[in-house]
Amino acid sequence: MADKPTGDAPANNSARALDRGQVGDGQGKADLAQSIYSKPEDFRRTINLAQNSADSMKAFDGTAGAPQLVTQLPADFRSIPEGRRKEIAGMAGELLRPYTNKADANNRDADGKISFGEIGSIMDRIAKRPDLSELEKCRLWSDVRIGMGKMGLPIEDSDQVPKMIDSWHGKKDPWHALITLDDGYHGNRLINMTPEKATQAIIDHENGADNGHYPLWKQVGWQAAKIIRGVNQGDIESSEGQLKALRALRETGMFSDYAKEWKKQFVRSDLK
Repeated sequence: MADKPTGDAPANNSARALDRGQVGDGQGKADLAQSIYSKPEDFRRTINLAQNSADSMKAFDGTAGAPQLVTQLPADFRSIPEGRRKEIAGMAGELLRPYTNKADANNRDADGKISFGEIGSIMDRIAKRPDLSELEKCRLWSDVRIGMGKMGLPIEDSDQVPKMIDSWHGKKDPWHALITLDDGYHGNRLINMTPEKATQAIIDHENGADNGHYPLWKQVGWQAAKIIRGVNQGDIESSEGQLKALRALRETGMFSDYAKEWKKQFVRSDLK
């Protein structure tokens, strides 16, 4: 499906001044803020200052080459000011708007649904934005993911890697493949296990080990469905693919590496 044009280019790419109160009163922290604001291209000096300032990474969210890497999961978005989070939520709406059936009556791709390839294209556009730090890119993707759910935007699976499709519900349940980066299951519990323990936890989950919070009648119904349908192998494969993408993110701290691995795991390459 053809990629859709979006208004993802920022209106103003210039660096935004930081509130020094966010940075702190220490001289090293103040120097960091001044360096980032006045000479954002001086990456080496920025990194050197950051190493001597425990709070410095939390204070910077402005320009190309931003050092605010995401090397621990789940992503902690609390350091992003509330006003900035609202701006990012607006960006997510703009990224999704072209995929709604109300976007453009003359656009044949404005069909009210979105494919895995189109989701990968959104990730690429987020990864290339020079006005966002890596943490903000993760927040933007997370807001896109939330937006898809709130909008009820149908997810097309015709270009999804077949083994990743939910074995029970098909395209109606793509949510192991599509997560926020502060997700509590894949992005916290599983990613912080060893790969071997994570694999076992996924298998246990798909065998009903985490169903204890459901009413008894629902647990019995789920087990009956499992007997009829078998283990949801698509969910197992999807969870493993999701963890590979999360590990790529954690290894480098760069959202672009998450996007690259996510597309490798979930988007069919033979349809390009």
